[in-house]
Amino acid sequence: MSNHLHNLFAAEFDSLPATTQQDVYQEFYHLVYPMVRFIMKDHGATEDIIQEAFLRAIRKASQLQEQEKVASWLKTLTRNVAFNYLRKWRKSRGEL
Repeated sequence: MSNHLHNLFAAEFDSLPATTQQDVYQEFYHLVYPMVRFIMKDHGATEDIIQEAFLRAIRKASQLQEQEKVASWLKTLTRNVAFNYLRKWRKSRGEL
């Protein structure tokens, strides 16, 4: 596991210093950005999805049993957020 991503498993992520929180987010961002950008083909949507996935990761980090698999877990979680975003977008687009 990376140096910063292990901080996702801190009991209170909000209580970590702001610089540590930024480091965790930047590492997460660089981990998932290429995959989400490939799926979405849009930078703005990619940014939104990464932010949503990061918030979910913070909330669900305690559920991960094997912390050594954090990178694959984060990629899967983020990919699922992207696919859910696409499903909602297609549904709302069809209603227009």
